[in-house]
Amino acid sequence: MQMLSVRAIPLPHCEDLLSAEISRMGITVTASGPRGVEFSAAFEPVYRLLMENRSATRIIIPVSSFTIDTADELYGQIRNIPWEDHISLDSSFRIDGNVKSSLFRHTNFPVLKIKDAIVDRLREIFGSRPDVDTDKPGTILAVRIHHQEVDISVDIGGGSLHRRGYRGKGIPAPLRENLAAAVLYRAGWPETAASGGGFYDPFCGSGTLCIEAAMMAGGIVPGPLRPDQGGLGWRQHDRELLERLRKEYLLSNREACNRLAKSPVSIEGSDIDPAAVSIARKSVLRAGLEGIVHIHECPVHKASPRRGTVPGLIATNPPYGERLETSTQAEIIYTDLGLSARRAFPGWRISFLSPDKELGLATGIQAEKVHKLANGPIPVQLVHAKIEEYSPSQGTQMFMNRLRKNRKALKRYIADGPVSCYRLYDKDMPEYAFAVDIYEEKWCHLQEYAAPAQIEDRAVRRRRREAVEGLIQYLDIGSEGIFLKERRKLGVSDRYGRQNPSDTGSGRLICREGDLRFFVNFSEYLDTGLFLDSRELRRIIRDLSKGKRFLNLFAYTCSATVAAAAGGAESSLSVDASSRYLQWGQDNLRLNRMDTGKHRIRQADSIDFLRSAARGKERFDLAYIDPPTYSNSKDRRRDFDVQRDHRELIDLTSKIMRPGGTIIFCTNFSRFEPDAELFDRYKVEELSSKSIPPDFSRRSRIHRSFRIDISA
Repeated sequence: MQMLSVRAIPLPHCEDLLSAEISRMGITVTASGPRGVEFSAAFEPVYRLLMENRSATRIIIPVSSFTIDTADELYGQIRNIPWEDHISLDSSFRIDGNVKSSLFRHTNFPVLKIKDAIVDRLREIFGSRPDVDTDKPGTILAVRIHHQEVDISVDIGGGSLHRRGYRGKGIPAPLRENLAAAVLYRAGWPETAASGGGFYDPFCGSGTLCIEAAMMAGGIVPGPLRPDQGGLGWRQHDRELLERLRKEYLLSNREACNRLAKSPVSIEGSDIDPAAVSIARKSVLRAGLEGIVHIHECPVHKASPRRGTVPGLIATNPPYGERLETSTQAEIIYTDLGLSARRAFPGWRISFLSPDKELGLATGIQAEKVHKLANGPIPVQLVHAKIEEYSPSQGTQMFMNRLRKNRKALKRYIADGPVSCYRLYDKDMPEYAFAVDIYEEKWCHLQEYAAPAQIEDRAVRRRRREAVEGLIQYLDIGSEGIFLKERRKLGVSDRYGRQNPSDTGSGRLICREGDLRFFVNFSEYLDTGLFLDSRELRRIIRDLSKGKRFLNLFAYTCSATVAAAAGGAESSLSVDASSRYLQWGQDNLRLNRMDTGKHRIRQADSIDFLRSAARGKERFDLAYIDPPTYSNSKDRRRDFDVQRDHRELIDLTSKIMRPGGTIIFCTNFSRFEPDAELFDRYKVEELSSKSIPPDFSRRSRIHRSFRIDISA
């Protein structure tokens, strides 16, 4: 009986799991470490391992190991290997290289040298050479070059063993199948399933954890499901034995599916993304698990087990890293997960992946054990815990009570407006330094004011978690509808600074203000595109606009222009230095079916525009000026300071106003005081008491606004 020396390659930090899998099959492990689990066995046990193992990445047969001092030595060493024992001329081969060596400038170079050495030897012996096939080769060679050490092996499993065949071609997944199996092993799922406990993944994505959980619970082996990736052309393969075993396992898998369908074990997954749910259901169907694995569309804060499910295991891979636009969003998601688990799954166990300790703490669940893993290139922690029944903390309860009180006080104002976007909370309690803005009763823009340096980070995170828990429960809005920003004192940048420069603006949503509609963006910028504290100012502008020629300086996203157009303005001109914001403003005009021929935009520095416009003929009846507190635009000759420069700004605007015209001036600078000379030159009326809405009354200096009338 031919015995093979075999090395099974584990996932990072999972060699013990793979070693246990191999030992359970009656195979004696001779060595185990990060580079592989080694053993000797006949063809049949090796093939059965190929079929049954769940956590291995590859199974290889070592061919040769040697050291080299120079790059040129590689060719000779490879050419001396009897490749005629491994590769057939009528077949093909591929080389998978893993190169980390200063001997080679480019990682592809040693792979090409190895290919040349192999084909040169075979051509010398047989007079011809096999082809190279990168898609489905007959033989797959695995090469590892680490510094001066070279290992070359035959991959008898056909490449990476994470593939099971149930995922559609080209479907990305944040979790590979063998890593999902490792998560389930670490979480003790086989024991939980054996006792009849249920399984739930509230971030199921493409369904990988759910499917792997079902296969593990039912004893369904992954090997027969794998697609043909090549590797079956190795000359020493016993293809007849391999095919017989494959058919045997296909039959046993069908029987296992039938038994699992009749068992009481409940396996569920949910996701808020309908596209992901569709992909997951198709994967379940391809895996032959329809009616066994149940996938449905549901946000995490609504997740709950089916009635009658025996408490079991939540295992999940929440979004983090590149799957999210900001790290703060990940923190909200983990808080949502922890709250949902404690509210709907008390008595269950939970195992979740987290890229760092802080996100694990955001769940509010006390970890019992943590395992190291790696999700591709990302080091992660697998956190295990028992889920205790939820009881809100004193801080969470206080926060919710204040939200209820504020909402009750605003009830009539919101209904009379009607107002669908408003501020619900604004640093009412010093310990919870947040501003909470509600949009359409389904989105929450949560702004956190930076804590003093002496406050410990852990205390800041705890209060943030308590606030988010309170918002989720009171508003019934999950993490998908809460957008957290941190507000810090800005240096020389203006208030419109970008939060995530890589974002494309594709996350825009539509909100209403009375009969008007506006695009808002919660993810890309610190502000959303609509200043809620200016709501009453927009009403004032709308009431003043009928038949007027309107000028909007520092126009931002042109919400004031939309109000003026809705009020019957004859025409308008919106001026801003940012082409991006002006495009946003034009989109707002189109959204409200305004004539963009009458309501024009112009990209320019507002002060430069005023100086040039004074030399022209166009004049305006109504102007709105809402400048930044401070700006040092590179296109301007000097910086702008609203306290220092507001009189000049108003004087310049007055020069392009018609006699009897009106300027509405607004600033968010809390210590602003108007220049006394303005009262001598113009009729000035402060509007702040009228323009600050009731939902901002807790901050009486959120802005100051003035009506400035030009003499006829």
